[in-house]
Amino acid sequence: MLKCAICGREFDGVPDDAVRLTHNAARTNVYRFSDGAIHSLRKIRRSKSESVLPPLESPREATELLQSVVEVLAELPKPQPEMKSEPEIEIEDESSMTSMELAFRRQRNN
Repeated sequence: MLKCAICGREFDGVPDDAVRLTHNAARTNVYRFSDGAIHSLRKIRRSKSESVLPPLESPREATELLQSVVEVLAELPKPQPEMKSEPEIEIEDESSMTSMELAFRRQRNN
C-alpha cells in the first residue's frame, strides 16, 4: 500500500506507465503519472487497529445524545462576572504626593 505525501491518496501500487522522477534510496519516491499528476509515494503499513473500524452510531442516536447534552448545558447556572473594585486610597495631604500621583488623582475625579 502506498500513500501520496502531496494529496493523501492511497494506491495499491505504482502504475506501469508512471515515470519515476527521483532516483535515490529515499523513503519517499516522486512519480509523474500518465495523466500528468505528480505523486510523492511512500509505503504505509496498516495496523490491525486501523483496519477494523468501530461501528458508527446511527444518526438518530447521535442527534438524541446531542439534544440531551444541550438540555443539560441549558440547565446549568450562568456564571456571574466578578466585579473587581479598586480600593480607594485616602490621601489627605496633597503635598506628600508626587506630581504623577496628583495628576492621576485629578484625572480620576473628573
